[in-house]
This record gives sequence, C-alpha cells and structure tokens, in this order.
Amino acid sequence: MIRTPHKAAVLAVAAAAVVSLSGCQAGQAAQTSQSYNPVDGRNINQPVDAGFGDPYMGVRDAAVVALNDNATLVVTLVNNTLEADQLESASLDGTPLDLSETILIDSGSSVSMGFGDNPTATTSNLDAKIGDWVELELHFASSGIVHLNLLVLPYGDQYEPVTFGPAARDSRLGLESPSVDSGTN
Repeated sequence: MIRTPHKAAVLAVAAAAVVSLSGCQAGQAAQTSQSYNPVDGRNINQPVDAGFGDPYMGVRDAAVVALNDNATLVVTLVNNTLEADQLESASLDGTPLDLSETILIDSGSSVSMGFGDNPTATTSNLDAKIGDWVELELHFASSGIVHLNLLVLPYGDQYEPVTFGPAARDSRLGLESPSVDSGTN
C-alpha cells in the first residue's frame, strides 16, 4: 500500500513556497520605478548582465522616427549608477547623429530625448525606410558602448511632438531650406 502525505502538510509547504518566491527583489532599481516617456521602442541595460541592485545605464523605449531622409532618436536614458555620465556620441548604421547639446545624465536621474524641448540626436541622411531595422550605437563616457537594433517608425500620430533638425522642419512646412551663397557668379 502506497501512502500519500497528509493534505495539511502539503498545503503548508506550498503556501510557504508561494510566500518565499513571490517577494520582489528589485527594490529601488526596478524598471517600473524609473520614469520615462513610453513609445514603441526597445530597452536595454548597460551592462546587459546587470542584476537587481547592480548599477546600470538604462536605455528605455528607444526608437527612430523618420520623416523622408530625416530621423530623430526617441529615447529615455536612465542613469542608475553612482556617478553622472555623458552621452558622447550616437550613430545609426554607422552614420553619426547630430547631438543638439551636451547630454549629461546625473546619477539617479533620466533624460528624455527627441520630444519637444528635450535634447535631440538627429540626421538628415537616413539610409533606411519605415519598417526597417537600424543599428543604434551610443557611446557613454563612463558606461561604455551600447548597441541596439531599432525599428524605423513613421512621423505622425503619437510622434507629432518629435523634434527634427532644421532641414526636416522646413520640408515638413513646405519651405525650402536656406541655401548658402558661395559668392561666385
């Protein structure tokens, strides 16, 4: 005859397992405790193997928004390290992006890019079309290099507030960009 354990003992063990395994170990470093503007982008941490409680530079909801040959990087950078860091450069498929200003991310804070008055990383030489994947490369002074493949999304709808460089703004408004007179006739 085969005996089965008493039902009360089995339930007690199961309840203890549920309680001990359900606790959230993320603490203050949980992605859900970091604020950012949600878009249809991708996320990654640097270093990629950072565990809960480890310092990391977070790249949140990264996407490329395009208008003709113009593109803007839409992203939130989350500095969960113990020191300030700086975005030194960015590129898409090897094409450098123009940074509108020095982008310093203080420890424990975030910087959103691409919307409204926020800093921008733009190009007027996008060699991709809507729906293509492009490789983003971000160079941080302290956190190193981040590589991430991003989807090229169309300008419009939720991306109306996206900020482009001057040539893109002029073409969107139906204006010609000012030409430079070389002084020769």
